Amino acid sequence: MSNPKLALIPSGYNDSKVYSILPSDGSGDFQFDRESSGTRVNKDGLIETITDDYPRLDWFNSDCPSLLIESQKTNTQTHSETSTGKTPTGATLTNDKATSPTGEYNAMELKEDTSTGKHRFFTGNVTVVDSTTYTLSLFVKKNSDNRFIFINAGSLIGVSGSFNLDTQAVTGGVQLFETYPNGWYRIGITEEASSNVTGGYFVQLQQGTTDASYTGDGSSVFVWGLQFEVGSLSSYIKTTTAVTREADVCSVTTPSGVTQIVETFSNNTTNTITSIPATYTISSGKVKKVIMT
Repeated sequence: MSNPKLALIPSGYNDSKVYSILPSDGSGDFQFDRESSGTRVNKDGLIETITDDYPRLDWFNSDCPSLLIESQKTNTQTHSETSTGKTPTGATLTNDKATSPTGEYNAMELKEDTSTGKHRFFTGNVTVVDSTTYTLSLFVKKNSDNRFIFINAGSLIGVSGSFNLDTQAVTGGVQLFETYPNGWYRIGITEEASSNVTGGYFVQLQQGTTDASYTGDGSSVFVWGLQFEVGSLSSYIKTTTAVTREADVCSVTTPSGVTQIVETFSNNTTNTITSIPATYTISSGKVKKVIMT
């Protein structure tokens, strides 16, 4: 391969800027824009908020950072970190009971009572549109043995399923999206809506993989960071009311003579561009490097 005309390996950045390692005179540095704050996973494995117009170097499950580039997304799940707007049944939902994935003591505890029935909370209403794909997600952490989280979203998007807090096994439509330090897991469902509906879903404690009544004994689980968004899973967006994270836009004037641009992502997949634009904008994803030759 010929010597690169431009090389970006995410490390140096500033307000509205991402620095390339080549060329070294600054002529290949990228302009960056995001008209809102956004979150990333920092080097310590914690979720942190980055202010508007600052790039997000994301260290999730890696020893080296990637440049996080995402499209505009809205979390329509209100009060994502607190019990406000949520309705418990056969259980209590209490704020500030454990350390969350941000390192703050602000996670909720869902604790079953000793009644016989369902032990759960209703999330409050969101709206879905027929033939549109949605992702609901939340962070969960084990606090008692022999308990499952069951997400009952059948009346909203037609899918439900379970997550085993002991083994991390999933059933039905539930997926294990991400594993975080200190016992936290981001789980949820991605599904296409089959009708126009305004409704919600239940987050339940269960003794097994099915939606069943049982007699509680005071067992509990920690819950934090609920999110409901169009499309696939994206980085966490904190809400009280619905909140939109604006798109990340990172671009540079393409150096003369470039015939190929190769983007490499954190999962080591690549995207090769041979139709060379005058202004190149980095593709969405977790970008590990960009090489222009």
